Amino acid sequence: MLKNDKLIFLLVILLFVNHMAMAQKVESGKYVILTVEDFFSKSFEGGKKYFFIVKTDSIKSLNNTFSLLITSGFSKRQLENCCTGIDIDPFTFTMADSTFKLGEKYIRESDQFDNLVLSKRKKIQTVKKEWIITKSTETITFYVTPIKGKFCSSEFEKSGQWKIDYSGKIFIPYSSFELDVEFWDSEKFQNLSRKIYLL
Repeated sequence: MLKNDKLIFLLVILLFVNHMAMAQKVESGKYVILTVEDFFSKSFEGGKKYFFIVKTDSIKSLNNTFSLLITSGFSKRQLENCCTGIDIDPFTFTMADSTFKLGEKYIRESDQFDNLVLSKRKKIQTVKKEWIITKSTETITFYVTPIKGKFCSSEFEKSGQWKIDYSGKIFIPYSSFELDVEFWDSEKFQNLSRKIYLL
């Protein structure tokens, strides 16, 4: 009987540790959002917008690694998996991804995040490319927004990495967002402003 009690106790401890490890995938902290807007002078699709993210504490020089930030288009299952650290592929959907209702509370948090990122950003660089064959101009503009908040993160599922040639972490905004005003006066902002961004 005593042996069984010890076994049950160990199982409870393991489940608790596992739960705590999973829960840590929703991390609260300071981050910088890099917004990339790509416009062609001759295009029926209009402009494209991409988002990337880096932890503010990790910005130490001109060489910083940004991770992919997904702000929309994911299913409820993909959000839940990302928030528990399970690898996801946000560009592939199965029958399990048929639910896209994320709840009113999450939608409000998401809208607040979008508003902060787009209204409080600062432009750090513009790159222009001339395409001779199509006689068009491509304009790529880079913006940064310092954010405090909670984000989910997981690895990009290996089976889907080839689609966008990316194999790093994926982040999804979660909650409690506010502007990190102090960042604008920091050396970290200067580092990001001096960095040469190439696509």
